[in-house]
Amino acid sequence: MKLPPEGAIWLIRLRWFVATCVFAATLVGYYIFHVLATPIPLFVMGAFMCVYNGVLTMVVREESPIRGLRPEDSIFAQIILDFAALTLVLYFSDFSHNPFILYYIFHMIIAEPYDTESIIAYDSFGNIVDFKII
Repeated sequence: MKLPPEGAIWLIRLRWFVATCVFAATLVGYYIFHVLATPIPLFVMGAFMCVYNGVLTMVVREESPIRGLRPEDSIFAQIILDFAALTLVLYFSDFSHNPFILYYIFHMIIAEPYDTESIIAYDSFGNIVDFKII
């Protein structure tokens, strides 16, 4: 079952929360638990997530001057960008010891109904890379 158009907008709203969590977890991990060598790459990734989410917000709005996609057409871009952001956040926060590595499952669950070969290939490649790193 594919996400309805409102589902694409829901993903955008959820991403604002996730970007905020990246900033908060980075602050806690660096200043309280001292488990991060440097917080800068993670802050950059949080900012990147905010930027691409802002662009996606503008693209899917009805009255947007840059509206080029229907909300459901942006899901592919959202999945790929989220997958890349998750990979980089995990990489910069000690990939093999990070419990959030299980979040890759969510991307496969969301991408599966679209049955697009490129999404499945991208997810499969990412999972192969994950297991090679671990």
